[in-house]
Amino acid sequence: MINIDTSYLKKIQDLSLGQLVFLNLVADKSNNNQKDASVIRLITDEEIQDLIKRDLLSQNKDDNKIVYEVTQTFNDLVGDTDDPFKQFYDLYPTVVIRPDGTRGYLRTNTNKCKLIYKQTIGKSPAMHKHIMDCLQHEIDYRMSTNSLSYMKTMYRWLTNREWEVSEEQMKDDVKPTNKKVYGTELI
Repeated sequence: MINIDTSYLKKIQDLSLGQLVFLNLVADKSNNNQKDASVIRLITDEEIQDLIKRDLLSQNKDDNKIVYEVTQTFNDLVGDTDDPFKQFYDLYPTVVIRPDGTRGYLRTNTNKCKLIYKQTIGKSPAMHKHIMDCLQHEIDYRMSTNSLSYMKTMYRWLTNREWEVSEEQMKDDVKPTNKKVYGTELI
């Protein structure tokens, strides 16, 4: 399954269907879609070369492979900084050390998370801002109480609607105490 961002059609003039699909494959950094040869074979070399001439893609050769990347021109046209999920994704912690000493990778299931996030906020900038405020509050609270290691993965945070917990804490204005946590003080 390939997620296609059709907003590229509004922002970039004269894109063919093949070019739209190819740009989506290259721009999606969450998994390595460039290896999906069955889809890439459907896109003509002329369509790809046209994207390179228009400075939307760059082509690099790496160990007998051709690697395509979106250019700054593409990012300027598409305006990735306006993407609410990208802002949420960038704010969410990447890795934590769990209490047992293992590493916990929090940004998993990115495509599912993106879909859930977009369904949750809809077209509401206010809902996006509210969730961002709740996430920032939870991160700040966990940092101040030294409990970031208990942070849920992004997928679980979204599916369990954890921002509602932060919302309640923000209403109650819960301030962490400076009380020493058992086992954290050396004698």
